Amino acid sequence: MVEVKTFRLICLLTATLLSLNTQADEELFYYALKSYENQKYSVSFGMFADLSKAGLPSASTMLMSHYEEGLGVLQDSTKAMSYLGLAVTQMDNYNPENGYQAGLMFLRINKLSVALEQLKTAAKYKHPLASYEIAKLKLAGLEEQVLEAVMWAMIAGSYDTKESESLRSMVENLLGVQGAQALQMTEKWFKDNSAEMLRKEIKKMRRKVKLMGLLKNIQE
Repeated sequence: MVEVKTFRLICLLTATLLSLNTQADEELFYYALKSYENQKYSVSFGMFADLSKAGLPSASTMLMSHYEEGLGVLQDSTKAMSYLGLAVTQMDNYNPENGYQAGLMFLRINKLSVALEQLKTAAKYKHPLASYEIAKLKLAGLEEQVLEAVMWAMIAGSYDTKESESLRSMVENLLGVQGAQALQMTEKWFKDNSAEMLRKEIKKMRRKVKLMGLLKNIQE
């Protein structure tokens, strides 16, 4: 009986420590994002490098952005691809909140294509507000994006947040024309991005990373 209690205590302490570590990593990641946004690139690079070594894929993705544009470090497209490959190998540790916050940061500095990629990844991992942000971007965009915008608004609406509620009236005006097709697209998106399909996708991408030898360019 004593051994069982001791085991439970160890499990509880371990869970608590892991939770504290996760919270600390999230706070450091957010601070690194703010440094990046404020163009303190050498600071953000150092923090993202530490978080990447700790196994955070969103941090590795941010290092890719640093190397792609030469922000706080010498521009190196090869290393940029290497950190993208590293992020793929770390996806078991992916935190959709980090991806969502990165997406918001890129929106604020008007890097829309990068923001969309971050938000779409967070949406795949079921962040309830990532789809809302994508829907807003699409609804404010070009006419040919309307159908896709309705799909993202439907995905956002499935989480029943107060943010998604604000899109409802706008979407209802569009549903009469393209609602059925958007509903089919929404159902397909959830099917394509189920937990099982995401595991298969990451497994496939990891094989590509290995075959391309991307990680060889990252110094340990």
